Amino acid sequence: MVDLVALSGAHTIGLAKCNFVTARLYNNSASSFAPPFATVLKQGCPPISDNKVSLDFTMPLTLDNVYYQNVLASKGLLVSDQSLLNSTASKDLVENFAMDNSLFLQQFTKSMIKLGNITPAIGSTGEVRTNCRKKN
Repeated sequence: MVDLVALSGAHTIGLAKCNFVTARLYNNSASSFAPPFATVLKQGCPPISDNKVSLDFTMPLTLDNVYYQNVLASKGLLVSDQSLLNSTASKDLVENFAMDNSLFLQQFTKSMIKLGNITPAIGSTGEVRTNCRKKN
């Protein structure tokens, strides 16, 4: 759980296509955005658009804990971002990272190293999927 939440912090940098946010933005779902944030998003993401928006509107080029502050304020751009608040364990981590940038950066580093040390399955122990959502 710690690695998943820490590595989600990479969403503090980069862009997302509007088609990943328009469903939440225009259907008033339970996982909707904070109202002022939704207004800003609608300016950059009309209902049908190939536009891209920043994953972090505050400091889009800085790896920091603002991502977690945004998630707590219902400003997580992707569904997976806001989903971090759905369990007590992940929400606690989000809150801790939001309060302590050093803690986030230390854990992000550990989790990234751990991810980089994963060796891919080879031979009959695994497969490269042609569609990541289902086995070949």
